[in-house]
Amino acid sequence: MKWVKPSQEKINVFLKILPQGARVEPRKMFGYPCAFVNGNMFCGMHGNDVVVRLPENRRKALVASGWTPFEPMPGRFMNEYLVIPEKVLSRPKDAADVLLESLEFTAMLPKKVKTPK
Repeated sequence: MKWVKPSQEKINVFLKILPQGARVEPRKMFGYPCAFVNGNMFCGMHGNDVVVRLPENRRKALVASGWTPFEPMPGRFMNEYLVIPEKVLSRPKDAADVLLESLEFTAMLPKKVKTPK
């Protein structure tokens, strides 16, 4: 499977809507910009898509309104993650609100502990 490098324009959009603060840990995963809280990823990019982690009830409502589950490889869904539609990304305030919601949800999860190698 060939992975798509995100455009600089999309990276700039992602960085603009990314919440700021000491809890937010920006880093790359598989070469894509992502953000973590307590060691857990709450949002990131895959190709030119921006994905967010949300609670089940919120995901169901968003899927019903046209959002799609995040499928990084055909048939391989990342449970809890959705792709933010372009119509939402084109409204920076709305997109930033979704990333903040994702941050708050993920911050409530147990802290991820690194296992020694």
